[in-house]
Order: sequence, then structure tokens, then C-alpha cells
Amino acid sequence: MLTTILNVNPKVINEFISNTKNRIDKVNNILKNPGSSQYELEGKVKAIYRDIHSLKGEASALKLHSFTKIASEAEDKLNALQNQGALSGNDFLPLAVNLDELLTF
Repeated sequence: MLTTILNVNPKVINEFISNTKNRIDKVNNILKNPGSSQYELEGKVKAIYRDIHSLKGEASALKLHSFTKIASEAEDKLNALQNQGALSGNDFLPLAVNLDELLTF
């Protein structure tokens, strides 16, 4: 991964890091909001999915395979939530683990 990063324009890497931090902060704030209705919980899933999908795409474009894999796992969890039907706040706990992995990456 280090050789991949070294072959990318520093401006692009800095932009990726900045975008990643902003999106992770946004997702973290969405996760902190409990959501009181099914509609709000479904909205949380959609909002988080958009940001995770963008992170995955940017990481993939930079060939950061480990990061892409973590983001893809989060997407899989979000897809499962979209197909689950009734949601509760506890359903979002596994996403916090993925978010932590992205933060420590």
C-alpha cells in the first residue's frame, strides 16, 4: 500500500485524507443521532451508505485495497439493514466498528 501511496500525487492523497476525515466525522454524527421513527432510521442508513460508498470509490481509485475492503464490509452491513425491514438503534452498532477501523487505518 505504501508504494501505491508514494506513486500518487501528494495533492490527491491530501484531498483523500481530508475527504475521508470529513465523511467519517459526518457518519459518526449520523450514528450518534438515535432516530425516533422507522423513517428516520431508514434515512440514517441511506445517508451513511452514500458517504461510505464515496469513501470506497475514492479508496479504490487510489488502489488502497485494505481501506476499500473495510468500506465494502460496511456497505454490506448497510445493504443488510436496508433489506431487514424494521430497524432499531442497536442495528447500527456494528457500523461503529467499521467506522473505527476506517479511523485507525
